[in-house]
Amino acid sequence: VAVQMNDGQRRDVDHVVLAVPWRRFAELVADVPQLSDWPAIQLSRQLESSPITGVHLWFDRPIMELPHAVLVGTLSQWVFRRAADSPTSGHYYQVVISASRQLADSDRDEVVRQIVDELQQVFPESRGATLLRSRVVTEHHAVFSPQPGIESRRPTARTPLVNLALAGDWIATGWPATMEGAVRSGYRAAEVILNALGQPQSCAVDELPEALLTRCLTRGAK
Repeated sequence: VAVQMNDGQRRDVDHVVLAVPWRRFAELVADVPQLSDWPAIQLSRQLESSPITGVHLWFDRPIMELPHAVLVGTLSQWVFRRAADSPTSGHYYQVVISASRQLADSDRDEVVRQIVDELQQVFPESRGATLLRSRVVTEHHAVFSPQPGIESRRPTARTPLVNLALAGDWIATGWPATMEGAVRSGYRAAEVILNALGQPQSCAVDELPEALLTRCLTRGAK
């Protein structure tokens, strides 16, 4: 019936969408009796974090023409070509490393050196480029770790309270913990609220059609 803010203010509401990381979820609903036995609360306390590291690189010249690329068999996983901050700031690229636990105790300069070496092996035009500056940023609680048995326990957007919906990349969306999954969870939460208002409606957009390469790889895996 209401939300109490950190400063003590109370705001009466008709509906609530709880869109917070799983780490904050349980504490926000701990005092709601109707949710005391909800399995989602127990799950949120058991989920483990998985870190993601972003290696930001600025070169004196372009090192690849692609907007992004996937590297296989290397420390680097995703490479994105970013827009330069200014014409004189250099050509900006971001390398993303998921589940980067192995980098926790690594020297940052050594990580950058390895990443640059890998880029030079894959993109010939990078071999003559000079690295102007770099930055390594790790989000230690970026996503939840998909341990065995977790998928079947992820909660849906619907909760035991008719006017409370759940959203976030950790709920059951059919996607892993990604930005796309988080967006889809928001659509699902909207559907829950609309249904409670007596206006049922489908909000989630259709999946994109699979490209030929994806279909071939999927059939090959099966």
